[in-house]
Amino acid sequence: MLQYSSMQKYLFSALLFLILCTDVFAQALEISKIDKSDSSAVSIELNNVILLKSLSLHNDTLKLPSYKSNNKEYFYFSILDRNLKNKIIEEIKNKNTEYKTAGNNTEYKINKFFIPREPKTAKAFVSVIFNDKIEVNCTVLNGKYGLWVAWPSKKENNKWNKLFYINDKQLKEKIEKEILETYAKKLKNDKSKEQ
Repeated sequence: MLQYSSMQKYLFSALLFLILCTDVFAQALEISKIDKSDSSAVSIELNNVILLKSLSLHNDTLKLPSYKSNNKEYFYFSILDRNLKNKIIEEIKNKNTEYKTAGNNTEYKINKFFIPREPKTAKAFVSVIFNDKIEVNCTVLNGKYGLWVAWPSKKENNKWNKLFYINDKQLKEKIEKEILETYAKKLKNDKSKEQ
């Protein structure tokens, strides 16, 4: 029979507590608002910060906005957490649109970063993960005033509709700055490798 010292038991308990706290507190995304005014699509706000638009239900399955290219479907964003996905489905079915004010503890990490060999319009393709629960694809573009980050949007009737929005201006600027700095570093590294 294995014997554990009191120190080992304490360390195990502390580690278990940290794992549970990280999952429950640090990574929470709560629904703060739902807009069901458009009968074909729903908008959902999470943590008073992240706005996801053009979601819908088809046979109790959550349908996320996507586009097709080369006969393949690509999603503008995806929900990585099954519990959050089920909660969104449940709340879309529910008639409630009023929610308690959710916290705004929104964390992020840059996940994928791809620079095409021969960039045409897009200089880089990036994905950002929020609270380990939602992954959003964005693009680095070069415009009239220099490089900028394009978040998911879809052109309908000659007008661009935003499908994803970050309500917290400081958070949005911080993420975009990090993406553009990462792009510059990767570009510099690629050029130094060629020489």
